[in-house]
Amino acid sequence: MSRILIPTFVMTMLLGAAVTPAATQSAETDPQWYLRQDTWQETLRLSREALAGQVEAGPEATMPGVPQGVRFSPWHAIGPFSLPGGKDGFDHAYPPEQEINLSKQYDKLRWKPEARPDGTWHTNIDLPDHHSLYLFRTVTAQTPGTLTVYIGCDDRAKVWLGDQLVGTVPGVSRGAAVELPLAKGENRLLVKYHNNTGGKGYSFALTKDTKNGPSQDNSPEAILWGLVERDFRDAAAQRQIRWEREDGIWNADWKPGDFRAISAGYAAATRKQSSLDAQARELAAKAANPRDLNEIRTIYYRARAIAEMTETVAGLDFAPLHRAITDLSETFGNKYPDGKRYLGQLAQLEQLRDAAAMEGSVGSVTPGNAEKLTRVVDGFETLRREALLANPLLDFEKLLLIKRRGNLGLPQNWQ
Repeated sequence: MSRILIPTFVMTMLLGAAVTPAATQSAETDPQWYLRQDTWQETLRLSREALAGQVEAGPEATMPGVPQGVRFSPWHAIGPFSLPGGKDGFDHAYPPEQEINLSKQYDKLRWKPEARPDGTWHTNIDLPDHHSLYLFRTVTAQTPGTLTVYIGCDDRAKVWLGDQLVGTVPGVSRGAAVELPLAKGENRLLVKYHNNTGGKGYSFALTKDTKNGPSQDNSPEAILWGLVERDFRDAAAQRQIRWEREDGIWNADWKPGDFRAISAGYAAATRKQSSLDAQARELAAKAANPRDLNEIRTIYYRARAIAEMTETVAGLDFAPLHRAITDLSETFGNKYPDGKRYLGQLAQLEQLRDAAAMEGSVGSVTPGNAEKLTRVVDGFETLRREALLANPLLDFEKLLLIKRRGNLGLPQNWQ
């Protein structure tokens, strides 16, 4: 099995150690399911398993005002779904309208527990223009009957009970009445929320009035990520957390101790860099313990670092900085004394970048060009900051701030 060797100092800077030491002690008010470990990855894994066990063992939710003998299960959500070209998909039957399978995944979309409370108007949701979001729960009734619920949406919504479409909300509403003809036993409730353009939001309630929801996501999953980011604050851990959240490594559910399921997420997200993706898939197929998981995770980090370095180097634009330094030198002369030195350093960095490219494509990082490219990136950022902050116009001792009281008829800072 071939492997890519990258200088130790490069990998240390890009990734940090695979095992990240804990930074602070957990607060006494942390949830019981939050299990702090030595690494953020193990903290997240074990806490998610503990949280899943608690949710599974917990009772179904009963909303205030629900008639006696009616019980609601927790919500699950999936989306956002969209059609190509920004077409309107409100009347398009996406997969949830064809089947309800909470364990099934559609492309990268999968069902996830939705902890936002009922009776509240929620706007902090992932629902771009021309996209649809689905919420599903069961409603169990001891006797048949009709239950009125109120659907808030921005912009439109549909409601199904079982296979029957029981309500359509054609426009923005903070509480459109929809009657649910409940049968005895379990009833499957599906709600589709669709955003046309602009503002977005939804609510589900048993009364006409809904309260404004919290400005942040208070779901257990969001709380868990917040606790992890609080306790593991070093740069390497924060970079790893950002990468894994962007790639959805932890989106899928798994059974406790199922290391293959978690490894599959890393394998699927590993970039195609010099056969690293093949190595990740091979290891994922036989992952059986935390050590195996950490090995595939290291490969994923290596590929992610290469991809990020490639993107960073490709984004370096030498010409604007060259023009800025030249203009400052011509404008201020002796008041900008290091202009010639800055231009010399910039030329050296550009030559170093070209030399690294001659050693092979950035995508197939070697010990030689990895070191050169790291020096280019760091050197460019340092030079840009130093050269631009040396602008004589920024050399002042006092800054005047004006505090306004009331509306004086003057333009605002955004006008």
